[in-house]
Amino acid sequence: MAEVRLRQVSKVYEGGVAAVRLLDLAVADGEFVVLVGPSGCGKTTTLRMIAGLEEVSEGEIEIGGVVVNEVEPCERDVAMVFQNYALYPHMTVFGNLSFGLRMRKVGKQEIEGRVEDVAKLLGLKGLLKRKPRQLSGGEQQRVALGRALVREPRVLLFDEPLSNLDAKMRVAMRSELKQLHQRVGRTTIYVTHDQEEAMSLGERIVVMNKGRVRQEGEPVEVYRRPVDRFVAGFLGVPGMNFLNGRIEEVSGRKVFRLGSVDLGLPERFNGMLEEYVGSEMVLGIRPEDLLPSGGGCDRMSIGCTGELPMVVKVVEPLGSIQDVYLEFGDSRIVCRCGVEAGLKAGECVTVKLELNRIHIFEPDEVGANVTSNSNLTGLES
Repeated sequence: MAEVRLRQVSKVYEGGVAAVRLLDLAVADGEFVVLVGPSGCGKTTTLRMIAGLEEVSEGEIEIGGVVVNEVEPCERDVAMVFQNYALYPHMTVFGNLSFGLRMRKVGKQEIEGRVEDVAKLLGLKGLLKRKPRQLSGGEQQRVALGRALVREPRVLLFDEPLSNLDAKMRVAMRSELKQLHQRVGRTTIYVTHDQEEAMSLGERIVVMNKGRVRQEGEPVEVYRRPVDRFVAGFLGVPGMNFLNGRIEEVSGRKVFRLGSVDLGLPERFNGMLEEYVGSEMVLGIRPEDLLPSGGGCDRMSIGCTGELPMVVKVVEPLGSIQDVYLEFGDSRIVCRCGVEAGLKAGECVTVKLELNRIHIFEPDEVGANVTSNSNLTGLES
């Protein structure tokens, strides 16, 4: 078994700087979990504590049912792939792949067998005699991955391994990593700041900020039902739009008052928002849940809808889709729709909101999502 558990784990550096605070995390045997968050959120520090490269200030780390706080990194049976591939430039690909096994005094025949298997798995068989300088970035990344796999560790740790690749290669390598995990089935913990990378790779994602877990769950669940404004704004490119307004009740129905416009809210929100009538709140909606008039998005609006008159400020074509930046009074939002919409800067449009896809947040800095049924356990008060 290679289950990994962190119980109330903290890391405090000299001077009282807390990188990780009371972190609880369980990764099942064979699961692919992605830690995602902005720079400084504590995700890499968490990974390094699991690997044994950083000491734990408080709490316990357990691998395969054994507490490893005092266990040396080389004895934890984990392998780590770093952001810089750290290949030995004077060694061939074969030498790099076999180095760890030779240091462990593994027999020559077994080394050759393991290297051949990993090289075949990663498409490196024709490159074994080359040195790192003769390889492309993607090939070097595969060698670094193969060096970890050839040891047959119980746990694989990845620290932003694709960040040095160009955009096209990153997309290709994401697919390769996902297929590789499906074939190998190793317990994998992957760190990235790239939301798209996290969403595409992880069976489960863990969103971190300021050393704490904000939310964890399946990617689509976290994306569609964020527990607070931080998660809602961090996940997604472009991020979720936020509009400041007030909850009111008109003719027995809850509305979101945005300036002079009342957006009628779906009936299912009535009970959730009862205690917030008359309160300043924040409405959140994803760019893809907005439909400008004259659009060509070929999508039907879902359920109850509302409309806002807006002015187009900027149009950014992105191939088959475009991001349209719009303005309503002091509010600015971005809409993602098809290029067939034919929108131009300065044009006045009516934007339809899919109100069954909106979220209502409390107006403080983090802002709990009061229209989500997601579990709020573990969030900062």
